[in-house]
Amino acid sequence: MRPDMTISSIASELISSSGLISGEVLVQAHIMANKMNIPFGRALVMSGHLGEGDLTSLLQASQMVKQGEITKEMAVPVVIKAISECLPFFSIVHKVEDVPRRKLAELLIDAKVLSEDELDSLTEQCQQNNLQLGRLLILTETLTTKELKAALELLVLVRGKCISRSIAIRAFKHIFASHITVLEALTHCDVEIPAVMPKIGELLCEAGILSETEVLNAAEIGIESNKPIGEILAERNLVPPLVLKAALRLQSMVLSERLNSSQAQELLRQAHSHQVSVEKVLQELGEFKKNIVDFLKRSRKISDKDLRTALENFPSLVDDPATALLANNAIDLKALKVAVHSLNLVRTGVANMDQAIMVFHYCLRTGTSVKEARKELTWNSSISEARSIVAKIAEVA
Repeated sequence: MRPDMTISSIASELISSSGLISGEVLVQAHIMANKMNIPFGRALVMSGHLGEGDLTSLLQASQMVKQGEITKEMAVPVVIKAISECLPFFSIVHKVEDVPRRKLAELLIDAKVLSEDELDSLTEQCQQNNLQLGRLLILTETLTTKELKAALELLVLVRGKCISRSIAIRAFKHIFASHITVLEALTHCDVEIPAVMPKIGELLCEAGILSETEVLNAAEIGIESNKPIGEILAERNLVPPLVLKAALRLQSMVLSERLNSSQAQELLRQAHSHQVSVEKVLQELGEFKKNIVDFLKRSRKISDKDLRTALENFPSLVDDPATALLANNAIDLKALKVAVHSLNLVRTGVANMDQAIMVFHYCLRTGTSVKEARKELTWNSSISEARSIVAKIAEVA
């Protein structure tokens, strides 16, 4: 809806689109309004075609359309119901399922990414195909996945009162035009955002628990219904309660820098796979941190000297030697992740230690995943043969 339109002109469009009053009567009302210099709605009341309560509902609907809270298409069926059944507009507007607030659509319209006609067409397709608007925007290549994520992230910041709606519009214009990140766009708008809570949806997605489509759909529903994404996931049973609780706990631990994102994803994956609480996973992690360093030493990826140097350079990480090794560049993140997955084969009884070390070196040498390495390597070798292979691989490495 154009911002320069008056409440009276919007009311005229709404009542005309409703079909409740004939075109001839509407023309006569406009003539009366102009002649008497009164609002169009008041002319309808004076001519006996609307009651005072009807006019109030019509003006309330017009006000919401002007403020961008709903579109004209959403307001019309509610106006019809309000006038036909003599009900107050506000008593039914939030109860009608076809009248979401459509914050995403309004952002895109105000950012000049969509026109009103394009939105009308997309809305119709959404209803016909039972799709969220965001999903349809991607399927029609109106937005990329990154742009949709950015739009939803900006709307979350608006909801949290971190930025104003006008800033969100300006920022998304930058994002759409220049393909930059949300942080870069906000910098262009001279806005500094404090540390933002890691996104629960991305954590669940990276852990392999939800698909990207499920996360984006839930995020959009949360925006439109003014609910956190966690609440939407719980309401729709997309994530088991135990796993959602674990994700929320790990989310706060990443924010407090007790874990990094990769560690949180792995812990969440474990909680989901074994259906145990994050407290149980964290308890096991303490022992696992010691075991992973032993594994790296046994596989000859690091030496005792590497470990001593790392702890001397990063004494604050004495309780987390694996992170100290990473910080000291004694091992890179890729190798550490492969080591974690390889050692998990031992923890879950899939392989013994020598076999896990074989997998570890095979993955580093070939670039394959642990899962692929398990398929390509055979466990039929005897232990002595396995140790011989491990020694040869280690020498080459």
